[in-house]
Amino acid sequence: MTRCDIINIYCQIFFWWFSATFLILNGHIIAPMNKKIKYINRIRVVRNIAENDLLFVKACGTTEIMLQAVPVLVPKKYDSVPEDGIYELDFKLDENQNDITGVILEVEVVLRLSELPEWVKGIRVNANENSDIELI
Repeated sequence: MTRCDIINIYCQIFFWWFSATFLILNGHIIAPMNKKIKYINRIRVVRNIAENDLLFVKACGTTEIMLQAVPVLVPKKYDSVPEDGIYELDFKLDENQNDITGVILEVEVVLRLSELPEWVKGIRVNANENSDIELI
């Protein structure tokens, strides 16, 4: 594992913690989010070869957040006919709506674990609706 890989893992952990702790919309913190992820999609446990007592646990899951925005497709305005004949649409969130939209997100986090008790045979990650286990 290179130094860049380790820095990337730390950045993912910070981003995951921050985005899982606060709902952010247009750069503004809207509300804290203190609930479990709805579903675990997969987990993976990797032992560090250089440090035998170090494990990396990667969990991917699905959650739903509520936004005061609606996804829309917005046609591009053309002054002339495009040469390639392709009509473009921008996929955007329309924030001028009063409706609340449920958005399903896949999220991912990596946790660095060291000095586990000797009795540990596997890792279980719990979500709201399910859990997953990987033996080590």
